[in-house]
Amino acid sequence: MVFFFLKKKKIVLLWSYIVLGISAMLLPFYLFVGFYFFRLHVPSSLALVLGMAFGYLYYKTRYRLVTILLAMAINVFMLFYGYDLWLNKLNFNTFFGRVEYVFNNEHHLYKPDGSIFEFEPDKTYVLDFWNTSCAICFKEFPKFEKIRQQFQNKNICFYAANYVQPKEDPENNERLLRIRDIDIPVLFFKDNREQLFNTFKVEAFPTIIAIRNDTIIYRGSNLTLSGFLKDM
Repeated sequence: MVFFFLKKKKIVLLWSYIVLGISAMLLPFYLFVGFYFFRLHVPSSLALVLGMAFGYLYYKTRYRLVTILLAMAINVFMLFYGYDLWLNKLNFNTFFGRVEYVFNNEHHLYKPDGSIFEFEPDKTYVLDFWNTSCAICFKEFPKFEKIRQQFQNKNICFYAANYVQPKEDPENNERLLRIRDIDIPVLFFKDNREQLFNTFKVEAFPTIIAIRNDTIIYRGSNLTLSGFLKDM
Protein backbone atom coordinates (compact mmCIF):
# COMPACT_ATOMS: atom_id res chain seq x y z
CA MET A 1 0.00 0.00 0.00
CA VAL A 2 2.82 2.39 0.95
CA PHE A 3 4.68 1.44 -2.24
CA PHE A 4 1.58 2.18 -4.34
CA PHE A 5 1.13 5.56 -2.66
CA LEU A 6 4.76 6.50 -3.22
CA LYS A 7 4.59 5.41 -6.84
CA LYS A 8 1.43 7.44 -7.42
CA LYS A 9 3.04 10.43 -5.72
CA LYS A 10 6.02 10.20 -8.06
CA ILE A 11 3.71 10.19 -11.10
CA VAL A 12 1.91 13.30 -9.86
CA LEU A 13 5.22 14.98 -9.17
CA LEU A 14 6.49 14.04 -12.64
CA TRP A 15 3.47 15.61 -14.33
CA SER A 16 3.80 18.68 -12.15
CA TYR A 17 7.37 19.14 -13.35
CA ILE A 18 6.30 18.62 -16.98
CA VAL A 19 3.55 21.25 -16.76
CA LEU A 20 5.89 23.62 -14.89
CA GLY A 21 8.56 23.16 -17.54
CA ILE A 22 6.16 23.84 -20.41
CA SER A 23 4.84 26.93 -18.62
CA ALA A 24 8.35 28.24 -17.98
CA MET A 25 9.26 27.83 -21.67
CA LEU A 26 6.08 29.46 -22.99
CA LEU A 27 5.65 32.25 -20.45
CA PRO A 28 8.30 34.64 -21.88
CA PHE A 29 6.72 34.38 -25.32
CA TYR A 30 3.24 35.08 -23.96
CA LEU A 31 4.49 38.02 -21.90
CA PHE A 32 6.20 39.46 -24.96
CA VAL A 33 3.25 39.22 -27.35
CA GLY A 34 0.65 40.27 -24.79
CA PHE A 35 -2.03 38.75 -22.59
CA TYR A 36 -4.59 38.43 -25.42
CA PHE A 37 -2.25 36.17 -27.36
CA PHE A 38 -1.55 34.23 -24.19
CA ARG A 39 -5.26 33.47 -23.88
CA LEU A 40 -5.50 32.84 -27.62
CA HIS A 41 -3.03 29.96 -27.34
CA VAL A 42 -4.51 28.36 -24.23
CA PRO A 43 -6.19 25.57 -26.28
CA SER A 44 -2.94 24.68 -28.08
CA SER A 45 -1.00 24.65 -24.81
CA LEU A 46 -3.68 22.46 -23.24
CA ALA A 47 -3.55 20.15 -26.27
CA LEU A 48 0.21 19.77 -25.75
CA VAL A 49 -0.24 18.66 -22.15
CA LEU A 50 -3.18 16.38 -23.01
CA GLY A 51 -1.19 14.83 -25.84
CA MET A 52 1.58 13.83 -23.46
CA ALA A 53 -0.99 12.57 -20.95
CA PHE A 54 -2.68 10.38 -23.56
CA GLY A 55 0.71 9.10 -24.68
CA TYR A 56 1.49 8.12 -21.10
CA LEU A 57 -1.92 6.47 -20.68
CA TYR A 58 -1.46 4.55 -23.93
CA TYR A 59 1.85 3.25 -22.61
CA LYS A 60 0.58 2.34 -19.13
CA THR A 61 -3.03 1.21 -19.54
CA ARG A 62 -4.55 -1.96 -20.94
CA TYR A 63 -7.42 0.03 -22.44
CA ARG A 64 -5.49 1.46 -25.35
CA LEU A 65 -8.47 1.56 -27.73
CA VAL A 66 -10.46 3.63 -25.23
CA THR A 67 -7.50 6.01 -24.87
CA ILE A 68 -7.25 6.44 -28.65
CA LEU A 69 -10.99 7.01 -29.07
CA LEU A 70 -11.07 9.55 -26.24
CA ALA A 71 -8.13 11.46 -27.71
CA MET A 72 -9.77 11.44 -31.16
CA ALA A 73 -13.08 12.68 -29.72
CA ILE A 74 -11.38 15.62 -28.01
CA ASN A 75 -9.47 16.44 -31.21
CA VAL A 76 -12.62 16.40 -33.34
CA PHE A 77 -14.49 18.59 -30.85
CA MET A 78 -11.68 21.15 -30.71
CA LEU A 79 -11.22 21.14 -34.49
CA PHE A 80 -14.86 21.72 -35.43
CA TYR A 81 -16.28 23.52 -32.40
CA GLY A 82 -14.12 23.98 -29.32
CA TYR A 83 -11.53 26.42 -30.64
CA ASP A 84 -14.20 28.62 -32.22
CA LEU A 85 -16.08 28.69 -28.91
CA TRP A 86 -12.89 29.81 -27.21
CA LEU A 87 -12.49 32.59 -29.79
CA ASN A 88 -16.09 33.61 -29.06
CA LYS A 89 -15.21 33.90 -25.38
CA LEU A 90 -12.12 35.99 -26.11
CA ASN A 91 -13.76 38.30 -28.64
CA PHE A 92 -17.28 38.63 -27.23
CA ASN A 93 -16.86 37.60 -23.58
CA THR A 94 -19.41 34.82 -24.00
CA PHE A 95 -19.15 31.24 -25.26
CA PHE A 96 -22.62 31.00 -26.80
CA GLY A 97 -23.50 34.63 -27.54
CA ARG A 98 -26.21 35.22 -24.94
CA VAL A 99 -25.88 38.69 -23.45
CA GLU A 100 -28.12 41.40 -22.04
CA TYR A 101 -27.09 44.99 -22.68
CA VAL A 102 -29.32 48.04 -22.65
CA PHE A 103 -29.50 49.28 -26.22
CA ASN A 104 -28.51 52.95 -26.36
CA ASN A 105 -29.91 54.16 -29.67
CA GLU A 106 -28.37 57.65 -29.62
CA HIS A 107 -26.41 56.97 -32.81
CA HIS A 108 -28.56 55.67 -35.61
CA LEU A 109 -28.36 53.22 -38.46
CA TYR A 110 -29.37 54.55 -41.86
CA LYS A 111 -31.20 52.96 -44.77
CA PRO A 112 -29.73 53.10 -48.30
CA ASP A 113 -32.05 56.01 -49.10
CA GLY A 114 -30.49 58.04 -46.27
CA SER A 115 -33.43 57.86 -43.85
CA ILE A 116 -33.03 56.76 -40.23
CA PHE A 117 -33.75 53.09 -39.54
CA GLU A 118 -36.31 52.58 -36.79
CA PHE A 119 -36.42 49.52 -34.51
CA GLU A 120 -39.97 48.30 -33.96
CA PRO A 121 -41.10 46.77 -30.63
CA ASP A 122 -41.48 42.99 -30.26
CA LYS A 123 -39.29 42.30 -33.28
CA THR A 124 -35.82 40.75 -33.24
CA TYR A 125 -33.20 42.45 -35.41
CA VAL A 126 -30.10 40.45 -36.30
CA LEU A 127 -27.30 42.76 -37.47
CA ASP A 128 -24.06 41.53 -39.05
CA PHE A 129 -21.60 44.41 -38.66
CA TRP A 130 -18.89 44.66 -41.34
CA ASN A 131 -16.62 47.09 -43.12
CA THR A 132 -14.95 47.13 -46.52
CA SER A 133 -11.49 46.36 -45.08
CA CYS A 134 -12.66 43.11 -43.48
CA ALA A 135 -11.92 40.18 -45.81
CA ILE A 136 -13.34 37.62 -43.38
CA CYS A 137 -16.62 39.57 -43.33
CA PHE A 138 -17.18 38.79 -47.01
CA LYS A 139 -16.15 35.18 -46.43
CA GLU A 140 -18.73 34.81 -43.63
CA PHE A 141 -21.65 36.43 -45.47
CA PRO A 142 -22.80 33.19 -47.21
CA LYS A 143 -23.14 31.52 -43.78
CA PHE A 144 -25.12 34.50 -42.50
CA GLU A 145 -27.32 34.40 -45.59
CA LYS A 146 -28.02 30.70 -45.04
CA ILE A 147 -29.08 31.42 -41.45
CA ARG A 148 -31.23 34.31 -42.68
CA GLN A 149 -33.05 32.08 -45.14
CA GLN A 150 -33.70 29.54 -42.39
CA PHE A 151 -34.98 31.87 -39.65
CA GLN A 152 -36.25 35.10 -41.20
CA ASN A 153 -39.95 35.80 -40.68
CA LYS A 154 -42.15 38.77 -39.84
CA ASN A 155 -40.71 38.88 -36.31
CA ILE A 156 -37.02 38.25 -37.08
CA CYS A 157 -35.22 40.59 -39.50
CA PHE A 158 -31.66 40.27 -40.79
CA TYR A 159 -29.38 43.07 -42.00
CA ALA A 160 -25.76 43.57 -43.04
CA ALA A 161 -24.82 46.65 -41.02
CA ASN A 162 -21.95 48.47 -42.70
CA TYR A 163 -19.60 50.66 -40.69
CA VAL A 164 -18.88 53.47 -43.14
CA GLN A 165 -15.25 54.46 -42.82
CA PRO A 166 -14.05 58.05 -43.43
CA LYS A 167 -14.23 59.14 -47.09
CA GLU A 168 -16.31 56.10 -48.08
CA ASP A 169 -19.52 56.29 -50.07
CA PRO A 170 -22.30 54.05 -48.64
CA GLU A 171 -23.63 53.42 -52.14
CA ASN A 172 -20.26 52.04 -53.25
CA ASN A 173 -20.06 49.87 -50.13
CA GLU A 174 -23.44 48.34 -50.90
CA ARG A 175 -22.31 47.73 -54.47
CA LEU A 176 -19.42 45.62 -53.13
CA LEU A 177 -21.98 43.20 -51.71
CA ARG A 178 -24.15 43.08 -54.80
CA ILE A 179 -21.27 42.28 -57.19
CA ARG A 180 -20.55 39.29 -54.93
CA ASP A 181 -24.19 38.15 -55.22
CA ILE A 182 -24.88 38.93 -51.56
CA ASP A 183 -28.54 39.96 -51.30
CA ILE A 184 -28.76 40.70 -47.58
CA PRO A 185 -30.49 44.05 -46.89
CA VAL A 186 -27.96 46.73 -45.93
CA LEU A 187 -27.92 49.41 -43.23
CA PHE A 188 -25.20 51.97 -42.56
CA PHE A 189 -23.53 53.32 -39.43
CA LYS A 190 -21.84 56.66 -40.15
CA ASP A 191 -20.42 57.75 -36.78
CA ASN A 192 -17.02 56.85 -35.30
CA ARG A 193 -15.79 53.58 -33.78
CA GLU A 194 -16.22 54.75 -30.19
CA GLN A 195 -19.86 55.56 -30.83
CA LEU A 196 -20.26 52.21 -32.60
CA PHE A 197 -19.15 50.40 -29.44
CA ASN A 198 -21.19 52.61 -27.10
CA THR A 199 -24.33 52.00 -29.14
CA PHE A 200 -24.02 48.43 -30.43
CA LYS A 201 -21.15 46.92 -28.38
CA VAL A 202 -19.19 46.25 -31.59
CA GLU A 203 -15.40 46.29 -31.16
CA ALA A 204 -14.25 44.29 -34.18
CA PHE A 205 -15.51 42.97 -37.50
CA PRO A 206 -17.41 40.83 -38.17
CA THR A 207 -19.65 41.01 -35.10
CA ILE A 208 -23.24 39.81 -35.11
CA ILE A 209 -25.69 41.22 -32.59
CA ALA A 210 -29.42 40.70 -32.02
CA ILE A 211 -31.64 43.45 -30.64
CA ARG A 212 -35.13 43.10 -29.22
CA ASN A 213 -37.16 45.68 -27.30
CA ASP A 214 -34.24 48.05 -26.59
CA THR A 215 -31.98 45.21 -25.40
CA ILE A 216 -28.98 43.60 -27.09
CA ILE A 217 -29.64 39.90 -26.48
CA TYR A 218 -26.95 38.30 -28.64
CA ARG A 219 -23.32 39.19 -29.41
CA GLY A 220 -21.16 36.74 -31.29
CA SER A 221 -20.61 35.06 -34.64
CA ASN A 222 -22.25 32.71 -37.13
CA LEU A 223 -20.97 29.76 -35.10
CA THR A 224 -23.54 30.07 -32.31
CA LEU A 225 -26.19 32.21 -34.01
CA SER A 226 -28.34 29.30 -35.26
CA GLY A 227 -28.46 27.69 -31.82
CA PHE A 228 -29.42 31.00 -30.24
CA LEU A 229 -32.26 31.60 -32.71
CA LYS A 230 -33.57 28.05 -32.27
CA ASP A 231 -33.73 28.47 -28.50
CA MET A 232 -35.14 31.99 -28.58
